[in-house]
Amino acid sequence: VVSTHVLAAPVTVNGTLSGRHSDNVGKQEQEESGTETTARLNVRHASDPGQCQSDLDASLSYSYWLDDYYDPESNVSSGFSGRCQLRQGLDWTVNNNLSQVLRSSRQNDTPDNRSRKNIFRTGPVLTVPISDVDQLQASVSFENTEYEDPELRDSNRYIGSLGWNHQFDSTLSGGISASGNQQELDSGAETDSSSVNLNFNK
Repeated sequence: VVSTHVLAAPVTVNGTLSGRHSDNVGKQEQEESGTETTARLNVRHASDPGQCQSDLDASLSYSYWLDDYYDPESNVSSGFSGRCQLRQGLDWTVNNNLSQVLRSSRQNDTPDNRSRKNIFRTGPVLTVPISDVDQLQASVSFENTEYEDPELRDSNRYIGSLGWNHQFDSTLSGGISASGNQQELDSGAETDSSSVNLNFNK
């Protein structure tokens, strides 16, 4: 793997070159070997602290198979997170993640078995201090998941959570939170789930 840093923070650019070999690329009875070489360019940027903050991590890759076992393939993936303070104690968050996933976990990682997946999530977060060492936090968000492959199910999800946190001392905090979500698939099916968690941080 070859790596080169081109720019310094807050923007960093990183290049990599990697390869992988499989003695049975397609998991077929008649085994065929293949070698994939991938060149990747990564870019990351983090905004300066302020009323709004954001973090972007993106990559552009180009893959080539020796002996033309598969056609060359280019891919873009990215992760973005942003948070803006609307007023004291009330923030609005936005997250978006674009990635390449396997259509089937039972098959090899090949171009025939890959699909793009995008997850977008946004919503408010309310933090209310109730004492010098206690605070309540509530959030509501909407999440949309879409696949490039029409055979994979897109969905919308509605998520809500409520939590309490206590600062025991300067190094230890803990609390309890409860969350629930409703997922709607593009097929019309719906699923509901809920959870309760105990949290400790030191």
